Amino acid sequence: MPDFDLDAALAGPVQTEADRIADNQPGFDIDAALNVNPPQWNPSCITDSRCRSRRTFFYPGAGLDFQPLFRLTHLFDRFVFCDLQISEDRFRWAIEGIHNIDADRQCHWPADGLELLELRRLRPASIPLDRENRSLLGRIEMSADEHYRYWRLHDRWQHGPKWGMAATLSRRIGSSHRRITLFYLGAEATVTYLKLFSIRRTAPGAICIKPYFADFGLKDWQSLLGRAVRSSDAKPDIIFGAGGDIDHPSTWPWNVLWQNYGRGWDVDARVANSLPPLFPQVLEGRRRIHLVSTALSPENLGNAQAVITKSHHADAGWPAGLEVITLGQILNTERGGRATEDERSIQPLDKALQRLDDICRNRGIERVAAVPFGFEDEGQVLNEWRVVDGWPKEIVFHCPTHGDFHSLGGSFNADP
Repeated sequence: MPDFDLDAALAGPVQTEADRIADNQPGFDIDAALNVNPPQWNPSCITDSRCRSRRTFFYPGAGLDFQPLFRLTHLFDRFVFCDLQISEDRFRWAIEGIHNIDADRQCHWPADGLELLELRRLRPASIPLDRENRSLLGRIEMSADEHYRYWRLHDRWQHGPKWGMAATLSRRIGSSHRRITLFYLGAEATVTYLKLFSIRRTAPGAICIKPYFADFGLKDWQSLLGRAVRSSDAKPDIIFGAGGDIDHPSTWPWNVLWQNYGRGWDVDARVANSLPPLFPQVLEGRRRIHLVSTALSPENLGNAQAVITKSHHADAGWPAGLEVITLGQILNTERGGRATEDERSIQPLDKALQRLDDICRNRGIERVAAVPFGFEDEGQVLNEWRVVDGWPKEIVFHCPTHGDFHSLGGSFNADP
């Protein structure tokens, strides 16, 4: 079987002859390369399905965290993971068994939500090997101490030879299937980014920065990965997980909240500049979906007969006579007569809506106010739900972020 050509799959803009000459000149001006314009975000890159060049998700230090494949397929259809500490055998074992994941074990993934269609090795030329690492790192400014620490940690983390694989998968969303591709490279993050994106003067649509490589300080915009991102005029639209904390705040210039991915993943996604205002919207059908930007509270329930909320908010002073349904009840996470921590458990949205239908039908509940539930990429399930009869007749989703609106089928251009 021929190797998969990652270069062709990720091909960015064609480099001009002037670019090639400039790149080969001695004395590369790293200061000029770093002082590029700040990232700018265009909502059309998210809402326009034709914007294919931005539909790549880059995840350094990914380990075997496959959460993005279950939550982000409405935004991305190409996922590039890399991690020096994962061997080819370990990855193959995990990806070949991904369809056997049991949702009832509270492992945060849906049963039969992903199916592996094809698994192929990447061409060796696509993988950043040790012999070219120094050349790639020459595109960013590094001190002697950084070089020493880089190679010390590189040698400590590397398990076996460098490798790369391409997995073609199908993600089931209701009655539809989305075809996605996962590229996994057993290589270091900075050189992988430089090889796949920076030297092409392009960027992925998003980067996920989880603090696995604390010694490299990835929450710092001046980190090695940050400098790799800065070395290209093109910038990602969204940064996942770079929010930092009180003691170590992030300095990446993506600081406008797009969406919070709690419930088992605990990642914030942020964009670089301001977002358009959100207005209440109604998605019509045999059943209706309302989207509002206010947080769910006892003061803004409207004419709802029931509320769907987190288990620890079940006693939040809701009005007398209001039915309180916890996420644990509709997400099938109750154990021994009590709900588990529903922030750590998610079920496919179609199954959750079926359980909600049973509850509302039995109790005669037609109007429900709710926090978002299910996986974030399952808006298509709601589209199928609202065009058929059933219970409840109306759900008002309280969406605190633009990402929630987009996930549930809302538009950013709707007028009040």
